[in-house]
Amino acid sequence: MNDDKIRSTPQENWTLTDWEWLGLRKPVNVADGHAHFDLATRFPAEFARIAQMTHQLELLDQSTSERKFLEAMSSISGQSLAAAPVQLHYSSSVSIEMVAKMLSELGIARVGLVTPTFDNIPLLFRRAGITLVPLQEQILWSHGPERRDLLRQCEALFVVTPNNPSGYCPTEEQLGQLMIECGQDGRLLVCDFSFRLYTSLHHWDQHAHAHRIPGLRFVFLEDTGKVYPLSELKVGLTCASADLVPLLTSLSNELLLNVSPFTLAALTEVMSADLTRHGSAPQRRLTAAQIADRNRATLMKGLSDLSEVVSVRESGLSVAWLTLRDQNASTMCELWASFGLAALPGAPFHWDNPAAGAHHARIALAREPDDFQQVPALLRMTLTGATDATT
Repeated sequence: MNDDKIRSTPQENWTLTDWEWLGLRKPVNVADGHAHFDLATRFPAEFARIAQMTHQLELLDQSTSERKFLEAMSSISGQSLAAAPVQLHYSSSVSIEMVAKMLSELGIARVGLVTPTFDNIPLLFRRAGITLVPLQEQILWSHGPERRDLLRQCEALFVVTPNNPSGYCPTEEQLGQLMIECGQDGRLLVCDFSFRLYTSLHHWDQHAHAHRIPGLRFVFLEDTGKVYPLSELKVGLTCASADLVPLLTSLSNELLLNVSPFTLAALTEVMSADLTRHGSAPQRRLTAAQIADRNRATLMKGLSDLSEVVSVRESGLSVAWLTLRDQNASTMCELWASFGLAALPGAPFHWDNPAAGAHHARIALAREPDDFQQVPALLRMTLTGATDATT
């Protein structure tokens, strides 16, 4: 897809992926939520080994590559990922597609989906013929009657935790209670943990906990792409309760034979090194999280005197959720793109009510800090009404 193809579509019909495609062609790209920083300079020894792997991998069988990858992923996430067979895909979007197909095969017609969230999730689910029930984030994690009435409308739930773009992460009590309720009510639960490594979710084992809850049918999604920039080499994981494994396995096998052992080995090297370097402290922050923290501070400092124009929601996630007081965010994203900066407007995240996101924009933070220095300057220039890039 090129710029002309994107622009031939009315802007109100752009998906967030359309905006991300545009970002790939801009010099300052803070649109997509994947990590983009120089991992090789931070892990030089591991990258030297990765360069020598190709021949060695031919001597390993697939199961060994997968086992080593899952051991590293389990350690870094604090999860029992091998408690049941795990399906590996080459992106989290493929994992979500498998879940949508699974729910359709099971005859589940009404799924509660958290809002706001990334719009490819509702797009994939609707394409599978599923009716979506909006789960307002603040209602989902409350305990009021409005929440109970909302959940009664749903045969299954799809929640993103921590949530993209808001950064909200439920407490252990909140998430544990939701698991119990779903088990009691026979409601299938899907949790997307793609951004988990920016949080403290490694402090308790959601996978082991879910397997212990009577009656709970669940699918948990994991992802490496939001944390480790390996030229788009990434892995999406689908972990499920035992009753759902055969169907998920069948659906996955129809699509792909296996994930490349090179991808698995490269990620295993980097994850193991990252865990060795940053994994001991109780409040650990992995390499990508430290970079996101630094860039968040740069952004907030650069915009600190524009509080009447823009505010930045604080979270530990690798994205910043901006509130623009007066400007329409889609219009501003187009203006920013004309200056070479790509970001995402908030309206498509509010898939149930785009108007609710009209004054929000998302800035990705997992970028090289030296490059990110340009971002607050470009935002300031446009938000204060400047039109000359040299001002």
